[in-house]
Amino acid sequence: MSAFATSLWFVSYGSIAVLLAAAVACGLRRWRLALILSRAVVIIGLGVVGLIIIVPGLLAGAADPSQRGLLLSQGISEVANCGAPAVVASLLSIVPWAIARWRLRAAER
Repeated sequence: MSAFATSLWFVSYGSIAVLLAAAVACGLRRWRLALILSRAVVIIGLGVVGLIIIVPGLLAGAADPSQRGLLLSQGISEVANCGAPAVVASLLSIVPWAIARWRLRAAER
């Protein structure tokens, strides 16, 4: 695994930590913080997946089509291995986001 993929792997697992922080913020009734953290989890998840797919293609430059296909397949493999925790955290962040948004709207009324 390259240094780039390793760093994205750490960021991917960091998104799980941010998700847990959003859940704790919901438990402490800090609705705005929970809302902000839930949004951050989604942005991190999309960023990790996007970077894993896009960056190897950009680094290829003017490589021949077979080399580009190889880099694309490696990028997809890295997404499956390193980006899965970020995607799962993004999907699970819907719960604290919905609760926080519901509570904030109820408080505004």
